[in-house]
Amino acid sequence: MEEIKIFLDKELSKEINGIIELGTVVAGESTERKIYVQNQTSSKLNLNLFLEGENISLVKEIKELASHKVEEVVFELKPNITIVQPIRAKLKIKLNYVVG
Repeated sequence: MEEIKIFLDKELSKEINGIIELGTVVAGESTERKIYVQNQTSSKLNLNLFLEGENISLVKEIKELASHKVEEVVFELKPNITIVQPIRAKLKIKLNYVVG
């Protein structure tokens, strides 16, 4: 998706492409993970973010992203069982250009 870029860090040095590795979390506990979304266009964008994965919810999402700006998105993980392998989730984004 050329309109936006997704990063794992605030310094925008660790770009990701669709799959987010969220690490491991002990069953019954919760932890938050952050990603940073950067608008690469000269237009404002309306965004709708979905993270495919069990026991993952959006805590802080963004609906609009101004031209060439970066915003933080926060996810919460709260698994029912402890998984030895890191939790991975697929990020899906629907976007529309805001005209006017």
